[in-house]
Amino acid sequence: MVNYIALQFTGLVRGFRFEHVRNNIYNRLIKPLQEQGFEVHIFWHTYDIEFDDIIYNIDKGKFNIKKIVVDKDQHIQNYLENDFKLLDTYIFPPTWKTAANVDTGTGKIVKDTYHHYGWFKYLYSIQEVNKIRNEYEKKQNIKYDWVINTQYQLSPQNTIDDLTKLNNKYMYSPGYARSNGYYDSFWISNVNDANYMRDFYKYMITEDFKKDLKITNLHNDRNYIDSEPLFKAYIDKNCRMKDNLNIRFQRVRYNGLIIDH
Repeated sequence: MVNYIALQFTGLVRGFRFEHVRNNIYNRLIKPLQEQGFEVHIFWHTYDIEFDDIIYNIDKGKFNIKKIVVDKDQHIQNYLENDFKLLDTYIFPPTWKTAANVDTGTGKIVKDTYHHYGWFKYLYSIQEVNKIRNEYEKKQNIKYDWVINTQYQLSPQNTIDDLTKLNNKYMYSPGYARSNGYYDSFWISNVNDANYMRDFYKYMITEDFKKDLKITNLHNDRNYIDSEPLFKAYIDKNCRMKDNLNIRFQRVRYNGLIIDH
């Protein structure tokens, strides 16, 4: 019997364009999972900014990619800005504005609402990559033992934990850089919990968030977005998280800048 893992990449390509990042992902994430007895299927969703076509020319012997979807960033930007009217709908931490003057990944000047839209685009990417997996599961009649959600820019600094020793009833995330929540860039779950995370974007866009008294009680203003505690509260509502993985990461930006956690 074959044991399957779905490895889902979300967000912007960023540091994945560098060979050392790709090597770390293969040697410290994919290869160890294979050695644990898993067949790793890869699903990618990204945007056409901070993009590199390396994702189309990658070593298929190392990266068993089942499907790649590249969305136009401007399309989701137009929806969030003009149709959904994000800035009229929610309130964001003032620190998000001050942190957005210069994008550390490109050196370009960005709008002070860069992170506001970016967080919702990340949730959208999580939704879309899960939909890609759902479609593949149905078409191939396959069942995944684990689903891993990660980002292209995350460069593993040590080997992934042994998943054969984990309990599939729980979600797992690294035990550091929590920021009053969970490490929201990398987590491991069963299929049901992955599908629940898929619906986080819809939960925010349909404003179910505002009706959810348990979660909106995180802040005095029910329209306030505090991403890390909100992320945690959404998970805790229906899942059980163990934030004790030993794996650690560096973030590698589009320009090669390395950020330690």
